Amino acid sequence: MAAPVGSGPYRVSHVNPGVSVTLRRNPDYWGRDLPVNWGQWNFDEVRLDFYREANGQFEAFKRGLYDFRVETEPLRWHDGYDFPAARNGEVIRDTIKTGMPQPCEALVFNTRRPVFAADNLFDVSAPSV
Repeated sequence: MAAPVGSGPYRVSHVNPGVSVTLRRNPDYWGRDLPVNWGQWNFDEVRLDFYREANGQFEAFKRGLYDFRVETEPLRWHDGYDFPAARNGEVIRDTIKTGMPQPCEALVFNTRRPVFAADNLFDVSAPSV
């Protein structure tokens, strides 16, 4: 449980095994004044909390134990945000538009193969693959 050696913008200041890791800003960070780092590493302390499963994590969010959540479950997005903080506007549910193309799932047939050729698509006597 010793703190790892590093030269980054934060150092491990406290570890609660299996629960959380607290990082403090490193005042001696060598890259603090580099132009690429302007506007970054602004927090004096960052705490990373760990949750064993998604339902416990969502319950912690509902209680206000952390501030930002990316929802990945459609059912929870649709039905799960009916709790007091969401109803009175303390929790804002919004979609972030990235401008990136949406992913696509499709089946693509190689129509150069005889079994998938256009003249065989509806022929039940066509040979199987």
